[in-house]
Amino acid sequence: MPRTGGARSPRRPSSGHAVGGRAAARRHRARPRPGAGGHPGRRADGEPRPAAHVQHHGYPQGHQRGARADARRQPAPARDRARLRHAHHRIPPGADRLRRPAPGPHARSHRRDLRRRGGGLRRAAAFVGLVVFAWLLWDTGADPVRLVQGLPWILDFVRRTIPPDPRVLPAALAAALTTVEIALLGTAVAAALALPLGFLSARNIAPGAVFYPARVWLNFFRSVDTLVYALVFVAAVGLGPFPGVLAVIAYTTTSLAKLYSEAIEGIEPGPVDAVRATGATRLQIVRYGVLPQVLPLFLSYVLYRLETNIRAATVLGFVGAGGIGFYLQTYLRMIDYPAASTVLLVTVAMVMVVDGISSRLRDRLV
Repeated sequence: MPRTGGARSPRRPSSGHAVGGRAAARRHRARPRPGAGGHPGRRADGEPRPAAHVQHHGYPQGHQRGARADARRQPAPARDRARLRHAHHRIPPGADRLRRPAPGPHARSHRRDLRRRGGGLRRAAAFVGLVVFAWLLWDTGADPVRLVQGLPWILDFVRRTIPPDPRVLPAALAAALTTVEIALLGTAVAAALALPLGFLSARNIAPGAVFYPARVWLNFFRSVDTLVYALVFVAAVGLGPFPGVLAVIAYTTTSLAKLYSEAIEGIEPGPVDAVRATGATRLQIVRYGVLPQVLPLFLSYVLYRLETNIRAATVLGFVGAGGIGFYLQTYLRMIDYPAASTVLLVTVAMVMVVDGISSRLRDRLV
């Protein structure tokens, strides 16, 4: 039905956009995708891609192919990033290494001969060891049957020592204290006497004219046991703890000197050369270049010898050199087994206490 009241307005041509206008159409026109020539780091709407998205999903495939082709033309940082992106295309590690050629027939035969010779030598050594062991058993009269037959006597001895006699406990404690005193005094004096002997018998400190006589002298006197020294000194000065102290000093001095010399020979030459380069004398070289390296070992050796001398001083009483061993021998000769068991228990407790204290001191000082 025709409208009334005025002329009809002319109709505008359609702009092809909902909002209208070419400018609006240009503003809202869809931009090309990255694969079609857009920037790979932006989305389809032109906004930059999130870093997490690029890290987990990477760039589009088209850009990856282009980046791989242009990696050498890019600057160093971009080239490194391209290599990281295409790490899965790299050669596996170790594939470019040269493989060791297979051994030839001569090498295989040589190895086979070596294995045969080694097996023959091992079998020969095992056979010789068995022969020597059998000869030792026969020559020493070792007989397990006799040991089994003597078990009832051992059990009877243990039964007679129970219960211990507490009446001899004060005398046993006093004798144990004397034993510790013998070991302490003998070890202290021996540690001081062994110090110069250790330096004189060290190959890298003493000259040859001093080293060889000192080493021979130490080996000779070290071959004599503490008990033999105790017999000699008991005959020389009489009974009592004093010959025991002398016996401990005589044997421990040579033993510690041997240990000292080995520790000195194993020092690092660097500090010694540094002190010598300053123009120091021989005594100063020993004081500042050698002693700081060997003092911890010296303390460890002294504590170890103290533990050993406690046990040795226990036996010295059997030859009249004082200590708890004298009471143990006396009660055994009197067939007073309960009193002997009391002395034996005190000896075991004394050795355990001294070992524990020595171990703690060694852990703190060394």
